[in-house]
Amino acid sequence: INQVYLKSAILRKWYKNVRIDAFSPGSILVDYFVELQDLTQIINTQELRVLFHESLRTYNAHKWNETRTTKGPTRLGEFLIDPKSTDFVVIPKLNRPQELEEDDKLVPQWAIAVIVIGVGGLLFIIVFGVSV
Repeated sequence: INQVYLKSAILRKWYKNVRIDAFSPGSILVDYFVELQDLTQIINTQELRVLFHESLRTYNAHKWNETRTTKGPTRLGEFLIDPKSTDFVVIPKLNRPQELEEDDKLVPQWAIAVIVIGVGGLLFIIVFGVSV
């Protein structure tokens, strides 16, 4: 799978990593995550599927010295791939909100809480001390 992405004219620019999530040896089902980086455009599921199948055809043409890249079975190594059964789900990377730096604050939040509680307690003592 790594080689398919690395040999692709388009996907190799964005390819970072492949991580296999699950493997089912009975029917040869593989669930994997592909990490793409430095994307200049948003890619949807259908576009990724088309790019992967084109990459498989190109990879097979170079590996097996085939001249026809559009006809014939799609293979990954010794295995035949059914293009209708391959499925992709594009999960966009979540951007984490930037945390504010503590150095920019004059007084930390815990100190403000201590001051408010201290002033409240002092007022409580003064009010009940004067009225008694």
